[in-house]
This record gives sequence, C-alpha cells and structure tokens, in this order.
Amino acid sequence: MFNLFAMRRGVLIVGDERASLIDDLRRMPRVVFDFVMAIPRAVANMVSPRRHRDTEKMKRNERFSL
Repeated sequence: MFNLFAMRRGVLIVGDERASLIDDLRRMPRVVFDFVMAIPRAVANMVSPRRHRDTEKMKRNERFSL
C-alpha cells in the first residue's frame, strides 16, 4: 500500500520522471506522515463538511434576517 501511495506522489519511481534517490529520501518523512494521516483525514472530511455546510447556511440566514 505504502509503495503505491508514495509512487502516486512522485517518490520511489523509476523512468523518465524519476528523481534521485537522495531527493526521494528527503521527501520521505512528509510522504510517511501523509500516509499515516490518510485515514484520520478521510474520517474528518466525512464528518466535518456536513457541519461546515450547516454553519455556512446559518451564517447566510443571519445576514438575510438583519
């Protein structure tokens, strides 16, 4: 799983669009962090947009009621 995740972000790939191994290693801490946080972010996005939309609707209604 991690290998595919990293490759989609341009790390650990071979071919014409590849970076050097040193560049890949420099980017690795961020890729590992993003990989570890992928599930919590997905859960947060499933929960928070609903609350955010409701908050935005309430703000619009307050503006129009003044």
